Amino acid sequence: MHTMRKRDREMKSTLTLVMEVEQDATGKISTVPMFYVKGDPIMNDAIVSFLRQTADEIEQGKVKFNKRN
Repeated sequence: MHTMRKRDREMKSTLTLVMEVEQDATGKISTVPMFYVKGDPIMNDAIVSFLRQTADEIEQGKVKFNKRN
């Protein structure tokens, strides 16, 4: 039987999230993840939830983007 050490249980995983952000003529923001985590519906639900929250914050003016040439 495998037992996890305490340090292993405390380790956090990190995820680099790449998303596409679009704004339609009415100002509605939509965000689309550029990938999903294969075989992990819980992580995918978390990504989609985060993107919805991010879209709401962009619409409310809470997020500022750096302009690129």
